[in-house]
Amino acid sequence: MNVIDKKAVFKNQFFSLEFKECDIALRLKIKELEAKDFAKKLWSKDTNIWAEDKSVQLTIRNRLGWLDAPLIAKSLVPEIKEFAKDILREKFSYVVLLGMGGSSLAPDLFSKIFSRPKGYPELIVLDSTDPAAVKQVLDSINLSKSLFIISSKSGSTIETESFYLYFYDLLKRKYGAEAAGEHFVAITDPSSSLGKLAGENGFRKVFLAPEDVGGRYSALTYFGLVPAALMGIDIEKLVERALKSVEETGSDVLFAENPAFIFGVAMAQAEKIGRNKLTLVSPPMLEPLSDWVEQLVAESTGKRNKGVVPIVSEPEVPLAFYDKDRFFVFTKMRGAKGNPDRKRQKELLEKGGYPSADIEMNDPYDIGALFFFWEMATAVAGICLAIDPFDEPNVSESKLATKSILDGYTEKGKLKEDTYACELSNVSNVKSELGKLLETVEPGDYLAFMLFVEPSERVKKELNRARMALLKNKKTASTIGFGPRFLHSTGQLHKGGPASGVFIQLDHYSPKDLAIPGKPYSFEILKRAQALGDYESLKNKGRRVIRIVLKGNLQTALAQFTKIFIQALG
Repeated sequence: MNVIDKKAVFKNQFFSLEFKECDIALRLKIKELEAKDFAKKLWSKDTNIWAEDKSVQLTIRNRLGWLDAPLIAKSLVPEIKEFAKDILREKFSYVVLLGMGGSSLAPDLFSKIFSRPKGYPELIVLDSTDPAAVKQVLDSINLSKSLFIISSKSGSTIETESFYLYFYDLLKRKYGAEAAGEHFVAITDPSSSLGKLAGENGFRKVFLAPEDVGGRYSALTYFGLVPAALMGIDIEKLVERALKSVEETGSDVLFAENPAFIFGVAMAQAEKIGRNKLTLVSPPMLEPLSDWVEQLVAESTGKRNKGVVPIVSEPEVPLAFYDKDRFFVFTKMRGAKGNPDRKRQKELLEKGGYPSADIEMNDPYDIGALFFFWEMATAVAGICLAIDPFDEPNVSESKLATKSILDGYTEKGKLKEDTYACELSNVSNVKSELGKLLETVEPGDYLAFMLFVEPSERVKKELNRARMALLKNKKTASTIGFGPRFLHSTGQLHKGGPASGVFIQLDHYSPKDLAIPGKPYSFEILKRAQALGDYESLKNKGRRVIRIVLKGNLQTALAQFTKIFIQALG
């Protein structure tokens, strides 16, 4: 089928796209890429299609391993399955993945979407430095029956290192150093320091992942497949679906029949005309997939003052409350509770001229295909936006600011004075400052709630009241990100993307803290330093941002904030 006619339409086994607006530009871009023999160049890893600068090309060349990942994964399946059998025989009850960003989002997705077969260990993902979150994991497991996966490409991620030091110390003090090592597995790059640490401390196993696959593109490598296998997922079936997606996007497939290519071009064209709010709508069970997509798209495209802004888990409102900056993607799965009512929505979207795409999954294993589909589409969007979709130039800014704050704490024994914060207890001040911030919100902007609190669905539910009010009052899209996880995903978009973001940072001072063995700071101090560091980075970029400190009971404080926020909207 011709992808472009009066209304751009594309369909294949589980994907369809309708793009009524700017179909001429879409057609021209597709023809341009076809004329340049784009597909063959991409699959041959010709870096000229992304950049002309030789140094940038070299960097990109070292990040294209994701193209081969599904085929390589097929060869890794026997080894991973054998390891999973060994763990099953030893009757571990829990597998706790300690990671951040790209190394944690795919496992988190697996743990929430797939059913766990009887007898397999429960997969728990820890990617929050909030002391309450760390303590919750500890209270949820039996240490003697737990296997910990230290998952980090670089091996030096501060959050992952802190998690490791905490749990290793507990096991070492309880069972001794030799026995403690048997409770740990590492997934890392061959050149990282983590491999050496694993050898010194007697880790049960070290999986060395390919260095030419970036973290957010690593779901189909050891980083995603090992945790999946340990919780009983049929990774062979998952990889087979991914390979099917590879076939559909191969170099010999016509551009007009290639779903990922077409969607990537559409995302970029939508961004260019101001429809950069990629609104992901799905049943509740598939929201973890949207979280994974959010990181991939935001961190890959949010740079050089451009970017596609994924909107995830937003409250549903009538179409009249959406601005013209939307591009809707509806994902559903056969038999899933809460699938989007597409018949009703389609009529409304067509009337409003919104571009939209539909993805229909047969079962959870189609996630294997969607991993590769979204990776390919995002890489193609990068070409059309003239950016490098594989780097993350602004992520280090918050890291460096955090390090500086922690160094100051180590030297002086206290954090530098928090002169930025509005105390929630000062209601009139918070309301006034919020009102000033919200007055700056214009059509096409988005508002990001950046939460340095214990992650939970209750927190999301409370803040969805604020998001709903924002939609009805200003038609403004919004996002929710739990720190420090979002620093490794949407944090790149916040600083490197368009200056259309408005940022509200909420930092909860946890009443109970936990020490990090061998470090002069605790989890609470680390979390607070990360919040302050990110605030400083946003300020230095000239972004519109406010920092609000919550104390006492978290839910009570959030309810109070939501009330003040709605009042500040006027």
